[in-house]
Amino acid sequence: MAEVVKAFEIIEIYNRNINISLLHCTSLYPAPSETLNLNAISTLLKKFKCDVGYSDHSVGNYASIAAIALGANIIEKHFTLNEKYSGPDQNASANPKELTILIKDIRKLELALGSGKKNPHNSEKNTADLARRSWHAKINICKY
Repeated sequence: MAEVVKAFEIIEIYNRNINISLLHCTSLYPAPSETLNLNAISTLLKKFKCDVGYSDHSVGNYASIAAIALGANIIEKHFTLNEKYSGPDQNASANPKELTILIKDIRKLELALGSGKKNPHNSEKNTADLARRSWHAKINICKY
Protein backbone atom coordinates (compact mmCIF):
# COMPACT_ATOMS: atom_id res chain seq x y z
CA MET A 1 0.00 0.00 0.00
CA ALA A 2 2.87 2.37 0.73
CA GLU A 3 4.07 2.01 -2.88
CA VAL A 4 0.59 2.77 -4.22
CA VAL A 5 0.26 5.83 -1.97
CA LYS A 6 3.66 7.17 -3.09
CA ALA A 7 2.91 6.61 -6.79
CA PHE A 8 -0.51 8.23 -6.44
CA GLU A 9 0.98 11.27 -4.70
CA ILE A 10 3.66 11.72 -7.37
CA ILE A 11 1.12 11.47 -10.19
CA GLU A 12 -1.13 14.01 -8.48
CA ILE A 13 1.77 16.43 -7.96
CA TYR A 14 2.95 16.39 -11.57
CA ASN A 15 -0.28 15.67 -13.42
CA ARG A 16 -3.11 17.43 -11.66
CA ASN A 17 -5.47 17.45 -14.62
CA ILE A 18 -5.64 13.73 -15.33
CA ASN A 19 -7.99 11.07 -14.12
CA ILE A 20 -6.23 8.34 -12.19
CA SER A 21 -7.47 4.76 -12.07
CA LEU A 22 -6.00 2.05 -9.86
CA LEU A 23 -6.24 -1.66 -10.62
CA HIS A 24 -5.90 -4.18 -7.84
CA CYS A 25 -4.04 -7.30 -8.92
CA THR A 26 -2.32 -10.45 -7.74
CA SER A 27 0.73 -11.07 -9.93
CA LEU A 28 0.47 -14.85 -10.19
CA TYR A 29 -0.55 -16.76 -13.33
CA PRO A 30 -2.97 -18.22 -12.50
CA ALA A 31 -3.70 -16.55 -9.16
CA PRO A 32 -5.24 -18.97 -6.64
CA SER A 33 -8.40 -17.82 -4.85
CA GLU A 34 -6.70 -17.43 -1.48
CA THR A 35 -4.27 -14.87 -2.97
CA LEU A 36 -6.82 -12.54 -4.59
CA ASN A 37 -7.71 -10.32 -1.59
CA LEU A 38 -10.64 -8.79 -3.43
CA ASN A 39 -11.60 -6.72 -0.38
CA ALA A 40 -8.58 -4.55 -1.21
CA ILE A 41 -10.81 -3.03 -3.90
CA SER A 42 -12.95 -1.46 -1.17
CA THR A 43 -9.81 -0.27 0.60
CA LEU A 44 -8.53 1.44 -2.56
CA LEU A 45 -11.92 3.06 -3.21
CA LYS A 46 -12.05 4.55 0.28
CA LYS A 47 -8.43 5.67 0.37
CA PHE A 48 -8.00 7.22 -3.08
CA LYS A 49 -11.47 8.37 -4.20
CA CYS A 50 -10.78 7.45 -7.82
CA ASP A 51 -11.82 4.77 -10.29
CA VAL A 52 -10.69 1.37 -9.10
CA GLY A 53 -10.53 -1.76 -11.18
CA TYR A 54 -9.36 -5.31 -11.03
CA SER A 55 -6.69 -7.03 -13.11
CA ASP A 56 -7.94 -10.61 -13.00
CA HIS A 57 -5.34 -13.35 -13.24
CA SER A 58 -7.56 -16.06 -11.75
CA VAL A 59 -9.14 -18.92 -13.66
CA GLY A 60 -12.79 -18.37 -14.52
CA ASN A 61 -15.00 -15.33 -14.13
CA TYR A 62 -16.01 -15.37 -10.47
CA ALA A 63 -13.32 -12.93 -9.30
CA SER A 64 -14.14 -10.33 -11.94
CA ILE A 65 -17.85 -10.58 -11.12
CA ALA A 66 -17.09 -10.20 -7.39
CA ALA A 67 -14.81 -7.23 -8.12
CA ILE A 68 -17.68 -5.42 -9.85
CA ALA A 69 -19.95 -6.17 -6.88
CA LEU A 70 -17.30 -4.66 -4.59
CA GLY A 71 -17.21 -1.43 -6.59
CA ALA A 72 -14.63 -1.96 -9.32
CA ASN A 73 -15.56 -0.26 -12.58
CA ILE A 74 -12.68 -1.52 -14.72
CA ILE A 75 -11.90 -5.16 -15.45
CA GLU A 76 -8.72 -6.30 -17.14
CA LYS A 77 -8.80 -9.98 -18.11
CA HIS A 78 -6.11 -11.65 -20.17
CA PHE A 79 -7.39 -13.02 -23.46
CA THR A 80 -6.22 -15.85 -25.69
CA LEU A 81 -7.38 -17.21 -29.01
CA ASN A 82 -5.90 -20.61 -28.20
CA GLU A 83 -5.23 -22.06 -24.75
CA LYS A 84 -2.46 -24.21 -26.25
CA TYR A 85 -0.29 -21.19 -27.01
CA SER A 86 2.76 -20.87 -24.80
CA GLY A 87 3.19 -18.07 -22.32
CA PRO A 88 3.13 -17.38 -18.61
CA ASP A 89 -0.47 -16.16 -18.50
CA GLN A 90 -2.19 -18.72 -20.73
CA ASN A 91 -3.69 -20.60 -17.75
CA ALA A 92 -5.34 -17.39 -16.53
CA SER A 93 -6.51 -16.16 -19.94
CA ALA A 94 -10.09 -16.24 -21.17
CA ASN A 95 -10.93 -17.68 -24.56
CA PRO A 96 -13.47 -15.86 -26.81
CA LYS A 97 -16.46 -17.78 -25.40
CA GLU A 98 -15.39 -17.20 -21.78
CA LEU A 99 -14.80 -13.50 -22.41
CA THR A 100 -18.23 -13.15 -24.03
CA ILE A 101 -19.84 -14.80 -21.00
CA LEU A 102 -17.86 -12.56 -18.64
CA ILE A 103 -19.02 -9.40 -20.40
CA LYS A 104 -22.67 -10.56 -20.43
CA ASP A 105 -22.50 -11.52 -16.74
CA ILE A 106 -20.96 -8.16 -15.80
CA ARG A 107 -23.73 -6.32 -17.66
CA LYS A 108 -26.39 -8.41 -15.85
CA LEU A 109 -24.71 -7.72 -12.51
CA GLU A 110 -24.62 -3.98 -13.19
CA LEU A 111 -28.39 -4.08 -13.70
CA ALA A 112 -28.87 -6.25 -10.61
CA LEU A 113 -26.85 -3.88 -8.40
CA GLY A 114 -29.34 -1.10 -9.13
CA SER A 115 -29.20 2.40 -7.71
CA GLY A 116 -28.73 1.49 -4.06
CA LYS A 117 -31.91 3.34 -3.09
CA LYS A 118 -34.28 1.14 -1.09
CA ASN A 119 -37.47 1.47 -3.10
CA PRO A 120 -39.69 -1.22 -4.59
CA HIS A 121 -39.34 -1.75 -8.31
CA ASN A 122 -42.38 -0.68 -10.35
CA SER A 123 -42.91 -4.28 -11.44
CA GLU A 124 -43.36 -5.36 -7.78
CA LYS A 125 -46.60 -3.39 -7.29
CA ASN A 126 -49.03 -6.23 -7.99
CA THR A 127 -47.00 -8.74 -5.99
CA ALA A 128 -46.74 -6.37 -3.04
CA ASP A 129 -50.50 -5.85 -2.99
CA LEU A 130 -51.02 -9.62 -2.74
CA ALA A 131 -48.12 -10.52 -0.45
CA ARG A 132 -48.60 -7.77 2.14
CA ARG A 133 -52.15 -8.59 3.20
CA SER A 134 -51.34 -9.90 6.68
CA TRP A 135 -48.75 -10.28 9.40
CA HIS A 136 -48.06 -13.48 11.32
CA ALA A 137 -46.22 -14.09 14.58
CA LYS A 138 -44.63 -17.33 15.67
CA ILE A 139 -45.61 -16.66 19.30
CA ASN A 140 -48.55 -14.90 20.94
CA ILE A 141 -48.05 -11.15 21.22
CA CYS A 142 -49.40 -9.55 24.37
CA LYS A 143 -51.96 -6.78 24.01
CA TYR A 144 -51.04 -3.48 25.73
